[in-house]
Amino acid sequence: MRICFFGHRDTPMETEEKLKKILDILLQKEESFCFYIGQQGNFDDMALRVLEKMKKKFPKMEIVRVIAYLEEAQNGIESLYPEGLETVPRKFAIVRRNEWMVDHADLIIVYLSRSFGGAAKAFSYAKRKRKKIINLYE
Repeated sequence: MRICFFGHRDTPMETEEKLKKILDILLQKEESFCFYIGQQGNFDDMALRVLEKMKKKFPKMEIVRVIAYLEEAQNGIESLYPEGLETVPRKFAIVRRNEWMVDHADLIIVYLSRSFGGAAKAFSYAKRKRKKIINLYE
């Protein structure tokens, strides 16, 4: 199963416990997981932190940072730069990267408390694509 994450840059820290619980339930059910994650704010950092801790318990899971800009690649962290993104104007790179993650995911986990911003756009795109979505805000 492939899962991606979207949330507001200012996602509250108490969301981390909800995220841990949901991921623990999901990881108990299936053998193979690939997690796609961005790096544009508090929610992305939170998701990465939780996943890295859980990887000790579930070593078969794969964590992939999907980057919007080539200069975001980091040593030691598996990164993926979606094909075709190099032709997208820089101001649209994050939106296109998010669409790529939605297109390649089976499940979307979001923290969405408002109807504007990048997370809201990704959420709307995922709904149009009829993806299964879990909103941690609810």
